[in-house]
Amino acid sequence: MVKISEQIRQLELLNPDLLPDLRKYPSVIIASDYGGQHKGAEYQTLSFLLGIPSLEWDNRRTRIRENFLTLGRRMAFKSLNDKHKQKALKPFLDSANFIPGLLATVAIHKSKLSLFEDFNRIDLHNPKFEKFIKWDVTSFEKLLRVIHFLCFFIGGLSREGQDIYWFTDQDEIVPPNKDRRKEVVEIFTHIFQQYIPHKMGQIVMETTEIDTNSRKLEDFVAIPDLAAGALSEVLTIMHKTNQMPGKNILRPLPTKISNKTKFIIQWLSQKSEPLKRMTCVINPTQDDPTLFNLKWLDLTQINYA
Repeated sequence: MVKISEQIRQLELLNPDLLPDLRKYPSVIIASDYGGQHKGAEYQTLSFLLGIPSLEWDNRRTRIRENFLTLGRRMAFKSLNDKHKQKALKPFLDSANFIPGLLATVAIHKSKLSLFEDFNRIDLHNPKFEKFIKWDVTSFEKLLRVIHFLCFFIGGLSREGQDIYWFTDQDEIVPPNKDRRKEVVEIFTHIFQQYIPHKMGQIVMETTEIDTNSRKLEDFVAIPDLAAGALSEVLTIMHKTNQMPGKNILRPLPTKISNKTKFIIQWLSQKSEPLKRMTCVINPTQDDPTLFNLKWLDLTQINYA
């Protein structure tokens, strides 16, 4: 994480408006969702939205629900084949621009089995992990990745005394099982203490199952869901075709991507909005599989014409 922190510092020197100032708020709401679990995806994507659900955003998303998302329809990348959701996509993303915050996505190539072991997957028989022996090793690796990156972003954007509310979609890393939930909280608390140099206020972790009929929480979590799904799709194709955008290298948008992904990626490339966007891509190095390269993707270096 030291390397990532140094890279962000260098990016901030070039672009002082890169990150939002969330320290002025008494609390920060965090939504996280994940992509790339399906067969064929080359990248696992972990997307985090740290921000303030502003009144302007809430008013706009309420109108979108009244016009397009009736009957409790839920915005999600996987279900954008619904014609009502397709019509809602543009105004839904436009409304997210009014959230002061950061939408950060970390994309990890699947050939990197673990970020915590050199060659193979985590060994749950290792004494430091053996109390979690009942976990699926892939789910446990994902949980550690999510919590480490989440705590990294909280540490960099928060201040002493702030309240943190973390909401995630209910999946294999935060299952309904109460004992598993306790283990997740235990792991989160342990890792949190490693990254946060200051004393925080109240810290709450919940899933979207507590949402009300307003769908406000689900709509907030849907924003990183859309980003994670689209980035997993486009990065997979770009990696296969060796078309990753680079500094001062303008790349065409792959022709094989879906229309929904094309629209979301173009939205993610926008700058100078209250909602900032960042995407980090992690690939194993060719010479040494125990090491990996970190690259911040500049989506403005894509030709969307």
